[in-house]
Amino acid sequence: MVTSTSSAQPHLSEIIFPEASRNISQTISKLSTRSLSIRNRLHSIDSDAQFIQDVAVKYPDCAVIANERCGGWYVESGLRGTSFNASGPDEDEDDVDEAENGKTKRSDDLGSAYFKSTDGHFGVWNFSLRRLNLGLLDVLGEFGGCIIVDSTRRGKHLPDALSKTIPIWCAVMNLLLFPEDHYADYHHIVRLPEIVSESEHAQMEAKLPELVASAKKLDLAVSELRQKLRNKPLRPSFIARSLDLHPLPAHAALRQPPIHTLPYHPLYLTMASTFQPNSYEENNTGYVQGAGDDNEMWSQGLTSTLWWQYRDALLTAGEDDLPSLIESIMSKTASEQKVSGFVSVSTTKGAIAIGGSPIDHSDEVEILNCNDKVLLIACCTSGEAMQNLVSQKLRKALGKRLLHLHCGTGKVGSRELRKELKKLPDFIASCSGSRDIPTSPHSGDEPHENGLAIPKATRVLVVDTEGGLDIATGVALALLSLYTDDSGYVDWSTPKETRLMDKITTTKKLSWITTSLPAAKPSATTLKAVNEFMFRR
Repeated sequence: MVTSTSSAQPHLSEIIFPEASRNISQTISKLSTRSLSIRNRLHSIDSDAQFIQDVAVKYPDCAVIANERCGGWYVESGLRGTSFNASGPDEDEDDVDEAENGKTKRSDDLGSAYFKSTDGHFGVWNFSLRRLNLGLLDVLGEFGGCIIVDSTRRGKHLPDALSKTIPIWCAVMNLLLFPEDHYADYHHIVRLPEIVSESEHAQMEAKLPELVASAKKLDLAVSELRQKLRNKPLRPSFIARSLDLHPLPAHAALRQPPIHTLPYHPLYLTMASTFQPNSYEENNTGYVQGAGDDNEMWSQGLTSTLWWQYRDALLTAGEDDLPSLIESIMSKTASEQKVSGFVSVSTTKGAIAIGGSPIDHSDEVEILNCNDKVLLIACCTSGEAMQNLVSQKLRKALGKRLLHLHCGTGKVGSRELRKELKKLPDFIASCSGSRDIPTSPHSGDEPHENGLAIPKATRVLVVDTEGGLDIATGVALALLSLYTDDSGYVDWSTPKETRLMDKITTTKKLSWITTSLPAAKPSATTLKAVNEFMFRR
């Protein structure tokens, strides 16, 4: 008689030795890291950029717009804000000849937009009052339509910015600018069935009245914006290779009616990358979907602008050579990354202007010629930084009309800003008390929208910062909130009571800044610093 003995099922650790398991895990990690190398990313970006070039050719009247930050990697600098067809309804024969010779027509206003995917996430479905993207309306008014380029990581067919954020934005803008019943077909959120379910779409639609009501509180110049669009609403559609949403073939594009004859402005929301499954095992080609996404995690400081500037050298470099090449590029171009020049907040008729560092010679001459009409607020970390930012000659000429706010850059600078903003009321009071600032800046000659162009009877307050616009935008926002009414009229005599303000006040006045200067995109930390200063004074 044979007696059988039962035994428990073997544990996984008895089948695969722990050491072997660790080796497998490390191997998988190395393979994944290698597939996401900088070299693979740059070559993937270059391949996807060719697809965007093809789309632009097939929609030759449309301006090509990069949705930052990812989209900029896929749109060549020379193509951004341009169309392939330079001829238009208002242009002469010389312009047509340029188009036939392959020249492009450039939009002077904007080559990028900033629609965040988080505004389209499930349950959020937001129309951002901070990121109005009004500059895009100028582009649409000029060209008639646009191609907006973005991408996203593997496992997703489209980023939420394209599938939901922009369609929501279009619906809100249409309801705001074209509320009449005969525009009713444009009052709904365009849905991509492959991505947005009927249930989610219904919830998004239900939120539209709330979003429109919030937008109305900004008191935007509706008639002016509508005129920019030539009384034609917006209509988004989608281009994505993975969903068979292809651009028109070349011969079909030629049969399309001219874009300016359409009753709406088309926005072609274009996914740059090819869809890849959400697992590395199914992709051994080295291709990286959404390679430009989250560039701060992989680019070692390389920006999309530098990528296009040094594309050939970067593509021919080996994997081991790329870090040193990028380092040399960053070192060579460090001084070129700062924003310079001044742009006035147009609502204030030039009373407040924002600029990057350093102050160039032409602006310095203008300030010196009218120094009794100028206040300069310089935001930088130290006395040495101040010397680099404002020349000794200008510092001496301005005297007490120069205020140094000790703020660095990034999150640290934003946190420092809250404390430094407390200096503003005393600074303004000391100057206005000695008649250095009038209380009626709307009188006199009006300034140009860009540059200082100091009007004869208007004192101009200039805000500058170290290496960018983030802190400067925060300072300008605080000044607008404290010293302007809802029309933009500036009264420097007495700061407004913050107890009478709310976040809608600061949001509205931020829209004045971003309308005049689309490049001004203050960080959440900077906006928090301004709000804390305003509401806890």
